[in-house]
Order: sequence, then structure tokens, then C-alpha cells
Amino acid sequence: MRVYSENGEARVEVRDHGIGISEENQQLIFQQFERVSVKQAVAGLGLGLFISEQIVTAHGGTITVESRIGEGALFRVCLPL
Repeated sequence: MRVYSENGEARVEVRDHGIGISEENQQLIFQQFERVSVKQAVAGLGLGLFISEQIVTAHGGTITVESRIGEGALFRVCLPL
């Protein structure tokens, strides 16, 4: 995890080293009840990223993901200072 300020924003970055998320699925993961699955079992209701985005947006910020299959993912929350 990395926390810093840049361009008048507080930023929080969280990186994982998991299976990665395809570009197609990156467009879907912030939707309600959406889960990304591959051959592995998927737990949860698909609400965590949806709720996170709702909270961040309510505070005037953004949440994004950068990922490639096999290379994990980087989630970034940006909030105005």
C-alpha cells in the first residue's frame, strides 16, 4: 500500500500480485453484484468495489484499476484535499 499527495489530491494505492483482471472485466468490476472469476472459486457478493466506488464518489474522488492478466492489479483511490 502507498499513500501520498499529488496534484491537490490524497492518493491511496493498493497492489496485489494475483491473477490480474482483463480489460473487459476492468469495465465491469465496479458494478453492483459483478465478480470476476476464472477457474478458481469466487467468494463474496460482488458488492465491495461497488460500495467503495460509491463512497469515494460521494467524497468527490475517483477509484481506478490498472491490471494485466498474470500481473496482478493496482487500485488507486484519489480524493480532493
